Amino acid sequence: MGSRLLVTMLLGTSTACASARTVTYKVTSIPPLARVELNGVSVGQTPAKIELQCKKRWVGFAYSSDGWEYTNSVAEIVAFPPSGSISKTQVRQVNACQHSGQESARIVFEFEQPHTIESPDNLVIVRQ
Repeated sequence: MGSRLLVTMLLGTSTACASARTVTYKVTSIPPLARVELNGVSVGQTPAKIELQCKKRWVGFAYSSDGWEYTNSVAEIVAFPPSGSISKTQVRQVNACQHSGQESARIVFEFEQPHTIESPDNLVIVRQ
């Protein structure tokens, strides 16, 4: 009876165990001031900080090599080119559960700027 109670208690607590950790992403762009969206919702302009959660729950070693089941923590971050840029919108998909480390993760969007050349007679030529 005592061992049956112990097994029941262990099984009951193992399925209820869950945790989450927050991963902070530093989003920057070259040049700055790109408009940023997270899963279709505007979060401002670069530079920006975005916090995503990695959620997991204990399922046991019989179901997972490390005993944990991770939720789908994939987020889509979209950066729209800042004014004057000739680049197209850029998209990154990130999974907070794949970030290992204590420091913030970094995402950098690089946008092209038109090249300007000054001619000897002070005319500005813009090349795209």
